[in-house]
Amino acid sequence: MRNVDKTKEQPVERLQALIEEIPTGVMNLDLKGKITYVNKTILQGTGYSREGLVGKNAFRLGLIPPESLKLLRRRMKDKLIGRPPSPLQIQFKRKDGTWMWLQIRGRILQEHGMPVGIQVVGEDVTERKKAGEALADEATRRRILVDQSLDGIVVLDENGKVYEVNQRFAEMLGYTPEEAAELHVWDWDTQ
Repeated sequence: MRNVDKTKEQPVERLQALIEEIPTGVMNLDLKGKITYVNKTILQGTGYSREGLVGKNAFRLGLIPPESLKLLRRRMKDKLIGRPPSPLQIQFKRKDGTWMWLQIRGRILQEHGMPVGIQVVGEDVTERKKAGEALADEATRRRILVDQSLDGIVVLDENGKVYEVNQRFAEMLGYTPEEAAELHVWDWDTQ
């Protein structure tokens, strides 16, 4: 008889402990959308308790806006028929009522070669999404200021090619903005 050290963790237990602690959210659902597991990251990021999520139907909790819900259902069906996965950004309602953005991926959970559910892994990208939106807003504001300026404005790249030009600058040179965008600095400044 072999002597087995029962104090050592088994590989499955180590894997479960790892999944519980990773900084990526993990949620398992059965094929009807009932949540069967959430890791600690999901709980900490959303403010829900395990009891508030596990056993509930993810599609009926109001945690996901209707347009994202339709997309998720379609993606779930795609996964079941073997279409390749791709990341998806969706909104998710926290317990306090605020919305967060998640970038998610999913995979089919199988038992004995048959699909029994889906595992969704997600990362909170709320701050990244806000930063991107702020950057786009700033670019729009800057574009409006440049376009409406009474001064001629031109931005050149490191090679002296026009990167950006406003209407007034193009008029000063006698070009359309599209034509002026094809110029180099030496096309108007011989000095």
